[in-house]
Amino acid sequence: MAWGLIATVQAAAQSWGGMMAIRFLLGAFEAAYAPGIIYLLSFFYLRHEIGFRCGLFASAAPLASTFAGALAYGITKGHSKLASWRLLFLVEGLATLLMVPFAWFFIPDSPDKARFLNAEERQIVRARTARQIGVAERGRSLRPKEFGMALIDFKAWFNAVRVHQKSFATQLMYFGANVSYASLPLYLPTILEDIGYSSINAQGLSAPPYFSAFLFALITTWLADRTQQRGLVLTATSVIGGIGYVVLATVKTAGVRYFATFLAAAGVFSTIPNILAWTL
Repeated sequence: MAWGLIATVQAAAQSWGGMMAIRFLLGAFEAAYAPGIIYLLSFFYLRHEIGFRCGLFASAAPLASTFAGALAYGITKGHSKLASWRLLFLVEGLATLLMVPFAWFFIPDSPDKARFLNAEERQIVRARTARQIGVAERGRSLRPKEFGMALIDFKAWFNAVRVHQKSFATQLMYFGANVSYASLPLYLPTILEDIGYSSINAQGLSAPPYFSAFLFALITTWLADRTQQRGLVLTATSVIGGIGYVVLATVKTAGVRYFATFLAAAGVFSTIPNILAWTL
């Protein structure tokens, strides 16, 4: 809800500084979204099952980007009295706010609160959880006092660094991949224009690379689950994305550079869900 509200408020920004402050808040509220979704999924699926579910979640981004250019063009080419960019922020933010009641009532906090599970199915979920982590119950409600004490306890920070070195390495991987993951949808039309396509053609030609990325994210996460070799799959997706970027930066031939956008999109958008699944 907070993200949708802040996204809507962007339409009222009157200065560069104001917009940057709003964007900062937007990022702050978005930061826990993807990790929270993956954590929630881990209540229902085992480690060798969750990768494909991460793929379903993350592949929504390239699938949405497939139609985003046409949608943005349709929204901004109307005859609204508002500036086009303000109208775009309003549509995106209000659409999110409209989904808040549905998310509140239909997304469960845990299997015990899932309305779509009966008593027997909840028992099965608990048994699967016990099989994976050794206990049937996972965590409890957050207590603000204990959370605050942990933040100011230097021993907790020291132990986190000492014990969770793999987690920090994974966070670095996630950060690096996210730079490409978040920036590619913003710059792909510009890249295609630089290749030589017109502005309107660049918007249309950006759809096929995104759609291939959608399929590749599903295929790679399914393959990683099936083979239980997530590290090897993750290495392959990273190499494919890297090759795409290198070709874009070094080759001048239009057709080859356009093919490289397929490699870059497929590699980047499939790396993220495989990293998320690897953290569990």
